[in-house]
Amino acid sequence: MAKSVLPWSLKGVSPEAREIAKKAAAQQGITIGEWVSRAIRDVGPEPGAASEPRPAGRVSGGPVVASPEDEEALRAAVRERIYAAEEQVAHVVGPLQDIIERMARRLTRLEEATAENPEPAAQIPEQRRLDGW
Repeated sequence: MAKSVLPWSLKGVSPEAREIAKKAAAQQGITIGEWVSRAIRDVGPEPGAASEPRPAGRVSGGPVVASPEDEEALRAAVRERIYAAEEQVAHVVGPLQDIIERMARRLTRLEEATAENPEPAAQIPEQRRLDGW
């Protein structure tokens, strides 16, 4: 089977990761495409083996040594992802906090009403659910 000569682009790769791949390929004296291919083969399943990938750590041809600039770029990228994850959590937790506070106020009112007028539970009017059902 003939190899395809069409270029292949990979979207979503950060500039920091691209720069690390360029430097690692240059250190090994190969093209970026060859380095990426080796990296993928290195973490992919071996022929005839289970489909679980091996942990990344080494690329065929030797270890990749990151420079201090590369390490700082990786740290910055990790920080950015952590901040983004924290924002997503805040968007979820904020509404939950409001719901919990409303429930707490309702419970307090119910406890106060029960303490003032200790009627049997069957005579307490049914309350509307918070989720609107």
